[in-house]
Amino acid sequence: MSRLLVIRTAIKLALSLAAVTGYGAPATLLDRPIKSFGAQDAWVVHLISRLAVLSDVPFGIEVTRGHLEKKFTINIDSGTVRDALTALVALDPSYQWKELDGCVDVYPKVEPDSPFDVVIKEFTASDITGYGIVTKLLKVPEVSSYFSARNLTGFAAFAGSVGSLAPRIFVSVHDQTLRSVLNNIVIAAKGKVWVGTYQDKNGEHFLRIQIS
Repeated sequence: MSRLLVIRTAIKLALSLAAVTGYGAPATLLDRPIKSFGAQDAWVVHLISRLAVLSDVPFGIEVTRGHLEKKFTINIDSGTVRDALTALVALDPSYQWKELDGCVDVYPKVEPDSPFDVVIKEFTASDITGYGIVTKLLKVPEVSSYFSARNLTGFAAFAGSVGSLAPRIFVSVHDQTLRSVLNNIVIAAKGKVWVGTYQDKNGEHFLRIQIS
């Protein structure tokens, strides 16, 4: 076999491997490219939801207490998911982010007793909708005990198809935080983002968790 033929064969093999392995693709979800990402006077939930759609990256966001109504204006002509999150944190330094379980999670820098850090020993659910699975998740002993001890009421919401059109989900996890379980759920539901928001009303405290 000639040297030229060997080189050509090696190049073809390298190209084949690149096609199979995704060589040359972004190394992390944070490096996914985005184009023309912008919003005017938008809530953080809307910003993250739009970013999830544009980048095709699943997100989780725990909204900083008291910041639900805070609005942001961001304009990025081109960049990456990381660039968009950097711009967000420059506007509101209360947030940080990390890549976890195939999602990008955005959450408060200071939340020493976050319900999303509660470790769930075991959770399994099958053939169930996103709304149903979050409702079930909020009833597991570790989560319900946390809520009871802090006079916090959790409830589920789901934005998407309902009834027979809603995707059916299977999730089985062990020794994972509530945050990680929700990451698994949003991926299983083929969703874009899960959102946790704190609300206080008439002296009562609520945590709303939505899959969309």
